[in-house]
Amino acid sequence: MTKFYKLILVCCAALFLTACAHPDMIKLNDTYDHSVKELGVPDSTTRLPDGSIRIVYSMQPMGQTSYVMIFNPEGRLIFKDQLLQQKYFNQIKPKVQDSQDIYTMFGKPCEQWHYRNLGEHTYMYRYLDESGFPMALWVDFDDKDDKVLRYVLSIDPWVQRDADQRDF
Repeated sequence: MTKFYKLILVCCAALFLTACAHPDMIKLNDTYDHSVKELGVPDSTTRLPDGSIRIVYSMQPMGQTSYVMIFNPEGRLIFKDQLLQQKYFNQIKPKVQDSQDIYTMFGKPCEQWHYRNLGEHTYMYRYLDESGFPMALWVDFDDKDDKVLRYVLSIDPWVQRDADQRDF
């Protein structure tokens, strides 16, 4: 490949990457309309009692984040945070919440599993812990009533699978 074609390839890759929208690009006081135009349709949208709007964008499966944004009744961004961290995991309520509640809370999961023999299904979210270590949040549901049974944290299985594929 000639230097000219390599240069074109690098420029195209850079242009492609700059065109990717990400919640980090949205700043406080940006409008709801601007945010949705830049990022697309959110995974979940909830109207809060005070008239504010809560939206969630999941970067799963390839990303390891999920973002919440809250817009005031006037449509301005007043809060943004990365959801996949312990303070939000502590809000999961077994036997109270169901799979739709968890989807609304964290957005699209990385993977969904069904354990027919156990009568359970699971959402798995990939994230990085406080030290940057790749982890996974597993939320298990009962097939009978779709209620949360438990949540469990583990090492990200994608990292484990990748390690199995390495040639040493």
